[in-house]
Parts: sequence; structure tokens; C-alpha cells
Amino acid sequence: MKMEVGIVKLLLFSADVYFLKVFSEYLSREKLEYDLFSYSEEEVAEQAVKTQNFDLILCEQGYLKRFEEEKIYVTLGMHTIYPGDGQKGCLNIYQRASQVKEELEYMVQVLAGKTLVDGQNATTLVSFFSTEGGSGKTTLAYLTAAECAKTKRTLYMNLEPLAVTDCLYTADEEKRMEDILLSFDEKREETTAVLLNAIDKTAEGVYVLPTLGNIGDYLELSSTVVLQMLHAVSFMSGVENIILDLPGTFSDFTETILSESKKIVWVYNDGRNGKRKMEKVQNDPYLKSRGILSKSIFVLNRCENQSAGEEYQAAFPVSRSLNTAGRISKILEINEAFEKGCRNIAGKTGLL
Repeated sequence: MKMEVGIVKLLLFSADVYFLKVFSEYLSREKLEYDLFSYSEEEVAEQAVKTQNFDLILCEQGYLKRFEEEKIYVTLGMHTIYPGDGQKGCLNIYQRASQVKEELEYMVQVLAGKTLVDGQNATTLVSFFSTEGGSGKTTLAYLTAAECAKTKRTLYMNLEPLAVTDCLYTADEEKRMEDILLSFDEKREETTAVLLNAIDKTAEGVYVLPTLGNIGDYLELSSTVVLQMLHAVSFMSGVENIILDLPGTFSDFTETILSESKKIVWVYNDGRNGKRKMEKVQNDPYLKSRGILSKSIFVLNRCENQSAGEEYQAAFPVSRSLNTAGRISKILEINEAFEKGCRNIAGKTGLL
């Protein structure tokens, strides 16, 4: 079911009268541009659903089955999951009111069919992630983007705090993520223009957005703002692929991005610790229950040794860390296996 963006009617149901009052006031402080209807009695809520046309129904877990199936439901919980393809969503209510508002606004876009994964733009969103530092994730993510950029318009975005990418590509230092975030925060009319003007193009033909300039920017960044940025980029710039390089901490932020991604590439070192960490991820019950592992592929980084001339001699993926990956063009020139490996990952993830 798709909805039209316009005047949005929200129904909020909770059997807990105190929670309903507090949460309604919590949302009202953010001056939602929606009509919010709150109910604590189930029969009254059911009657409202039957007689009124609500765009979005927010309610406690366990009450969804009592409402009509064709309605759009979002449960109240601890993690945000955006609805799509018949899957019911969930709204994290244990966060700032401003963040709740942002996520509700993005849900409206999701339900209008304007998401990255399920929308009309058909942009392929793939995230690179690792719970192991120094696994070569960033190098692999960027060079996979470079391989894709040979035939498709591809955007690479690094979301790590204090990311180091200057050994991978040279970007315009005057373009700052801080300006983009400020524009989104103040909801300026020229936000899209600020975002698009911040996009740079590397020597490998990859489109890139500025990295986060400081820890403050990272702490203020929300998954909703990231998805809104990527949504705008995909619709306005004609980008076909988006590759996200995520921070290594598993959190609500990363889980939301991973849930929105078409595929997830996990990168680990081909040593004892790397393999053990990868096995823990592959057997984690929480990741299995959230559907994250079903769309994941795993890559072992086998680069441990270099020759005296510092030329890479190891198998794909060829990168030990950013510290030894300064000659990107050299890597591509001397190791055909690396290029083949990038194409292989791009194929498995739907990027090519």
C-alpha cells in the first residue's frame, strides 16, 4: 500500500494512559505537521480505524492483529525499522523528540514509495561494515566503488568518525559535511542544493560526499538524516549505486542503515582473531532475527606480506590497512586478482 504525501493523519494507541499522555506531549513539543489522534481504549481505537482514513498507525506490540490488515502499522519499541514490501515497521521511542520526529517524517517518504531500496529510483544501496579495526574495509569499499564507476554512476560515502581517506582519493577541502548537516538541521529551502554542490568526483570517477569533520558531527548524525541525504542524491543526481562505509560499532544508527541496505559486505582479516570475530557475527542470534545476515556476504582480507619494494603480493582483497594503501593506482595495476575480486563483490551485491 502506498500513500500520497500531503496532510498526514497519525493514530497513536497505547493501553497505558500515562504513557499515552506523556508520549503525545513529547511529540507535540516538536510541532509535528501531522494530525495526531491518541487513543487508550482499544474498542474506540478500532472504531476510529474503521471510520477514518489514517495514513500511519502507531501502537504497542501485540495489538496489530486487532486492526484491519490493509492499514499501515508501526509498532513502538527500542529500534527503528522502516516499513516496506508488506513488512511492518517499528519506531524507537527511547530517543530525543527531534529524532522521533525525523524518523516519522522519513517513514512518510517510505510509505510514499520514495525509499532508496524500494522506491522508483532503483538505486542500489550497499553497506560495508566490520566489527574489527584495520580489516581493510575502507580500502575495499572505495575500490569496489571505483570498479563500479567504470560503468555506472557510483557514490561512495564514508560515515566513520574522523575518517582517513586522503590516501584513497583527493577531495575538495572546502566542501564540508558540517555545512550539509547544518542545512538539514535548520530545514533550509536550499538544503538539496547544498547537498548536491558538496558532491565531488575523484580521479577514479567515483562521486564522494565530504567525510565527517569532527566527533561532534558524528554524534549529531542520525540515520534518518543520512537516508534523507541519500534519497535526495539518488533522485537529483541520477546516481545508480551508493556504497556506504560504516563505523565499526553496532548501534541503532548502524542497524537502521544496514536494514535499509540491499546488501551488506562484512570485511575481516584472514587471521585467527579476524576469523573468530567473523564466526561470532555469522552465528549471532540477534543479527539472524533481524534479517541482517540473510543479505550479508563475508570477505576475508588475506594481505599480510609485502615485497621489499612494497608491492602487494597477497590474494584478494589486497589491503592490510589504510596505512599501506597509499598507491591506489599501483594496487590496481599490479594485482589483477584484486580487480577481479571487486567485480565479484559488485556482482554479488547487485552493484553491477
